[in-house]
Amino acid sequence: ADDMTLAFLERLGGSPLRIVAALRSEEAGERLASLRAAPVVEEIGLHRLDHAGVVAMASDMLALRPLPDGLAEHLARHAQGIPFYLAEYLRSAIDLGFLGRDGSGRWHLSGDARAVSTMDLPASVRGLLLRRLDLLVPGVRELLDAAAVLGREIRLDDLAACLDVPGHAVAGG
Repeated sequence: ADDMTLAFLERLGGSPLRIVAALRSEEAGERLASLRAAPVVEEIGLHRLDHAGVVAMASDMLALRPLPDGLAEHLARHAQGIPFYLAEYLRSAIDLGFLGRDGSGRWHLSGDARAVSTMDLPASVRGLLLRRLDLLVPGVRELLDAAAVLGREIRLDDLAACLDVPGHAVAGG
């Protein structure tokens, strides 16, 4: 958590507010650890999905039962039990043509289930997202790259200057 958020939470002390927050426990520093240890804090741990959980979630997302074995094993291995990873790997499987819809709109595995193991997937969500960014048309990718450099709050004229284009071009005009 950033310093401003931590300071806000520390100031709340024992106030009668209920705040829901999410964090990755492996990224928690000392200040956050002391807030988590406060007697008024109720912590609910969310753990990674097990193999059966990954298969059930993928099956539900695709409305595909049973999930082909090759696909189930590949997703369970790569998703690491993290639902977001699972969704991104499914999206990649669709983008790469391993999953498609039939004439009635139902999902199916394109080709042999064993071929899924040849699916060239990045080893991390960062890699998946970078791959998706690489699929964008060049102008959009340049716009996103410039916006990422400029920060969270961006003025259109700053973005236009960074890209060396007229302001209306950035605003969609």
